Amino acid sequence: MLFNFKPLILLGPYMHALHFTFGVGAFLAPVISRPFLLNEADMEHTEAEIGNITENSTNLELEVRNTIESSTWTIKDLYPMVGSYPILISLLFLFYFVKDSRKASEQSKETDESNGKKENVEKLKFKIVTVGLVAIFFFLYVGMEVAFGTFVSVFAVESKLKFTRPQGSDLTAVFWGSFAATRGLAIFIAIIAKPGLIMWSSFFTCIIGSVTLSVWAQSSATALYLGTALMGVGMASIFATGFLWVEQRMTVTSRVGSLLIIASSAGADVFPVLVGQLVETWPMAFIHLTTGIVFGCVLMFLVITMVSQQVQAKNVAGNATVELD
Repeated sequence: MLFNFKPLILLGPYMHALHFTFGVGAFLAPVISRPFLLNEADMEHTEAEIGNITENSTNLELEVRNTIESSTWTIKDLYPMVGSYPILISLLFLFYFVKDSRKASEQSKETDESNGKKENVEKLKFKIVTVGLVAIFFFLYVGMEVAFGTFVSVFAVESKLKFTRPQGSDLTAVFWGSFAATRGLAIFIAIIAKPGLIMWSSFFTCIIGSVTLSVWAQSSATALYLGTALMGVGMASIFATGFLWVEQRMTVTSRVGSLLIIASSAGADVFPVLVGQLVETWPMAFIHLTTGIVFGCVLMFLVITMVSQQVQAKNVAGNATVELD
């Protein structure tokens, strides 16, 4: 069955709601930063006008430069705003950490001990293989998500379409806006749809979006906006759905969850560095790399699904044998 009204009602919507808040924040970021961006063409025009001022107008030149530098909407004012939010959030997390640290530690220890007693060798092998494959999958996916959301505006500016920086910021807002909207919709879809259906639908949307960008990203602004929006829709539910899919097949302990988060964080650190070296000199390398990662994620999830099905078939056969005996 593709739809299930029982266990996912308890977990799925909450997982997607948690990740929806991330999507909202990611959407607001380029919208908030847009006024701080100075279009390069406008800056060159301003500098040209300043250069045409006669030597007798030195005071006017200094006044213009001081006006630009002392403007309220400058990048210098953005950094304190960005830095204040993590400080406020960290205080909230610190409060709950101090409050619940002992209780969480005791519960985690008891869970790990009980799981260790119940797991046999075959289940342990399956868990190791599955966690390793899922960690690689999250490494690829999160790296793609962060790199695409970060550099799609740079691609738009450096590509043959030559978007302005504010237009590039608008394109980023399109990606994160479709991303956040789909995550919000996924809260309700998760009530009735199984993680497998959501995952494959997301992959299909990502494939259409990435292929669209690979073919028309540098020749059509409409295709660039459309492909970017499709990538946002496709990527939105993959991370949360991946966790739900794993939790249906094994107990996700604190160690397993930590490993998956570490793999995700590594992808978020590695891929932006790699993409940043290519996007300005060869913009289409960014799109081709994204397309390759999409197909890599699909292949990786297909392998994980096949391994899971084989283990489930062995468990069913083993249980049948025990009942006959």
